[in-house]
Amino acid sequence: MDKIDLSERDICSKFITPAILTAGWAQEQFREEVALTAGRVTEARRKIWQRVNRLVDDFETAYASCTSGPNPAIKEKMRGIRVQLQELMSSDAELAGVAAWCLRVRNSPLLTRLAA
Repeated sequence: MDKIDLSERDICSKFITPAILTAGWAQEQFREEVALTAGRVTEARRKIWQRVNRLVDDFETAYASCTSGPNPAIKEKMRGIRVQLQELMSSDAELAGVAAWCLRVRNSPLLTRLAA
């Protein structure tokens, strides 16, 4: 039987799932197919976008109040915001691309390098 004649479901059942099991994964550790509705993904993207927007606003507000002189509390808050943004955009974060694009769209010169 030629692989070209197999359906996607057949290829998963005959080749991909056995390879995952051979690699040491248990059947309970993965799912072959997960159906997502557009609403769930859209809602999650909206929440990430809003969270990044709030963090950027907080950062810019803290930065503006920090220009009058060095304030350790404000600098710590700014560092914390940077860490949160980096966590949202880390490679293992869910919807990291949405967070990175939001930061690029905001075009904050103080935070743009985080999205690079």
